[in-house]
Amino acid sequence: MRQQKKISIYLKGITGVLVAAIVGLTAYLSVTAVRIKSQGIGSPWQYIIWTYVYAICCLVILYQFYRICCRIGMDESFSMGNAKSFTSMERASYVAGMAAFIRIFWCMYTPAVITADIRPQLDENFIARAVDIRLVLLLSIFEFFIFIIFGLLCRALSALVANAAAIKQENELTI
Repeated sequence: MRQQKKISIYLKGITGVLVAAIVGLTAYLSVTAVRIKSQGIGSPWQYIIWTYVYAICCLVILYQFYRICCRIGMDESFSMGNAKSFTSMERASYVAGMAAFIRIFWCMYTPAVITADIRPQLDENFIARAVDIRLVLLLSIFEFFIFIIFGLLCRALSALVANAAAIKQENELTI
């Protein structure tokens, strides 16, 4: 019991640090997007929207993880509450994955990418937009796969914890 309490406190601390990092990164990316607009490179709203979608999904995942940590501290590792938390984490991960998928198509059909391949121009802002959007495209593909894989892992953990909770409840009724 004491070991689980230590693990729970340690995991809650890590969760708190991650929440602070996500909030700070969201604020930094929002300010960066406004700076992009001031340099005439592009509209900041597209970057701000994606940043907030990802931030909200990540915060939902971390909140559910915090709830799991609290249950571990109360010696309820295998409970239906943890299975439901893993299911919520799975859904938030799939929402973020779908946002990344939409952003992939947005990047592919942005005029800076299409025309940069056909007839490159010497306009510095145009070239900066093309490089920026290609980087965003690569990051979006990476994010898509990460969020989908995380969602699948959460689904597997949810089923595992639900089965363990059912077995635990059955054993408690037997005794």
